[in-house]
Amino acid sequence: MFYEKSTPNGVITLDKGLVGSIIKREVSRLDGKVLLSGPKSKFYKNAAMDKLGDDAAFFDIGAAADGPSLRIYIVIKLGASISGISEQLIEAVRGSIFEITGINASVSIIVKGVLSKNLSKREIEVNGR
Repeated sequence: MFYEKSTPNGVITLDKGLVGSIIKREVSRLDGKVLLSGPKSKFYKNAAMDKLGDDAAFFDIGAAADGPSLRIYIVIKLGASISGISEQLIEAVRGSIFEITGINASVSIIVKGVLSKNLSKREIEVNGR
């Protein structure tokens, strides 16, 4: 259990397993343009992504005054728009979390690199609106 919100109908709980499965689902919808990564630029290919636990190290979750705060680590394949993919992923993850739990989450994307034949390491942070 990480974040709880009390409502008149009960308590809504947001934990790492739920957030991890939402992120994996939304990344898989991006047609292979994005790979999940760890904070140290280790990336997971799509076949390995299915075997990752939902509480794996491809995101950090923290608490802010207005709700949970997420930092998602990714690697983008060469030719994809960093800002376009990041904004699309931010909106998809934020929307899915709100749809499932009713909790507004702050989402940031950390682009750890660009992948062509080799990984070109980067450290680009894209914050949601």
